[in-house]
Amino acid sequence: MVSYEEVAAAFNAAAEPLGVGGDKVGLSRALSSLTFLAVLGFLASLPAIIKFVRPLSQSKDRSYAVALAMIGDDPGAPPPATAPELRRFLEQRLGRRLPLDRTVFEWLRGDASNHRVLHLVEANSETYTLSATMFMALSPGPPSNSKIALAITMAPLIDAIFRQLQALTGLLPHRLGYNTTDPSGASLRPDFCLWVDNTLVFKGEVQASSSNMRVAVQELGTKMGDVWSPIAFGNLPYLPCYAAAGQQLQFFVVLKDQPRHPVPISKRFDVAVMADRIEVVHHTVNLFRLLCWGLRPLLPLYPVAVGDVLERGDGTTITILADRVVKKINNFASNNKGVEFDDLANVYSATCHAEGLIHAVEAPTLRKGTYKVALAPLGNTCRPGNEGELRQAIQAVLRGVAALHRAGYVHRDIRWDNVLCIGQGSWILSDLESVARAPARAASKGGFRAACWTSDTLDECGMYTTASDVQLVGRLMDTCSIFVLDAQGEELRAQLTASAASSRPSAEQALRHPWFFAGGAP
Repeated sequence: MVSYEEVAAAFNAAAEPLGVGGDKVGLSRALSSLTFLAVLGFLASLPAIIKFVRPLSQSKDRSYAVALAMIGDDPGAPPPATAPELRRFLEQRLGRRLPLDRTVFEWLRGDASNHRVLHLVEANSETYTLSATMFMALSPGPPSNSKIALAITMAPLIDAIFRQLQALTGLLPHRLGYNTTDPSGASLRPDFCLWVDNTLVFKGEVQASSSNMRVAVQELGTKMGDVWSPIAFGNLPYLPCYAAAGQQLQFFVVLKDQPRHPVPISKRFDVAVMADRIEVVHHTVNLFRLLCWGLRPLLPLYPVAVGDVLERGDGTTITILADRVVKKINNFASNNKGVEFDDLANVYSATCHAEGLIHAVEAPTLRKGTYKVALAPLGNTCRPGNEGELRQAIQAVLRGVAALHRAGYVHRDIRWDNVLCIGQGSWILSDLESVARAPARAASKGGFRAACWTSDTLDECGMYTTASDVQLVGRLMDTCSIFVLDAQGEELRAQLTASAASSRPSAEQALRHPWFFAGGAP
């Protein structure tokens, strides 16, 4: 008879890599926090886990010390620079061998087919947590007949290893994301993403059938796009990744100079083979070391999380890809009131070469009530940190606003959340999904009205005009957290935010203000 305490102990061993601790929240609550598929996987493994955690639970757990020894100290050397160097790095021995429960180790040693990997493992009866994680990694799951099932099968080999090493050492805070449910097969998001400091640093592609390994490899490249954006990847020279299909798994690298052509950095593993599973775990720990010591210092200061999906409360989703973002608005007519689709199509076309604006790399569409547009370049919403950066940002926004006005449109929602930094000293105005033909009558209740409007935004007739846009640009200068501007900056701010709309300069006139030339701006 298995006791509740033994089930809880087994759960702790199995769930820690999943980011859940039974000892902290209680077994029933912890189980309820897992997905249905994860619970099924845990219950299927429960008898075997309990069999070996009984003796381990009585000993002192030295997993923390062993994990640190496996990872080793920061070598203080640059990371591997080429694919062959990366391959040798992944194959090199860890600072300490992978720990196994003694019973598992003896069983492994008793099978001659496993002798080729015995130099990678050791028997250790004092690493309760790590041995449990290793046990789950070495336990082959059922045959995978779908991408979701394959993702679950691969999780103990990769996801759980990263989670457990981070839980024990705290050296590499990260988050994981999955995209295995897209029914069309046309998604441009990676199937598996690992982000460190909000930067995509490791990804994977999966296919249910082993015969589709080539497809998985191709998707490692096709989902990268043609642009290696510094704002997305900083100074990273490459992106480690893996392709999995059926029982096959292989590690690759996508190089900065040829992002569409993944290069193999390991042999092809058969995860149905115990020795191969050990090698995959060994490679994964070395990847943790690579990211921790070699690649993390190269990440961008203000990144964009490629592969992530941002959701807004108005039915809007923004999917961040390697070279673009895809913006969708469900129920466009009700969620984007006061904005006409034809105006959006026209304005993106009319401003396709304009400075200071985001551009549509795929024209907007409206199908079955869902609006969709692909936009570039990538950017983030970090605010200027000094007057020089503010000068560059305001100049760029005014250029974008001037382009909109020349096309006969107003933006209507100019605020820092809609201003993107796209690189050192470069900024653009985004979110054109609020535009209208100028002048625009202020919407009645339930129509368009931006939260950034003030009592001076509309003119004396209650109309939103080009002068209204200019006033909102001035408001950017008020709300940027830079409290002291020079005399010319204060003068421009006062002109842009003048109470009377007729007293404000046009965007074109404002661009000729001396403030933009005092700091050497072009």
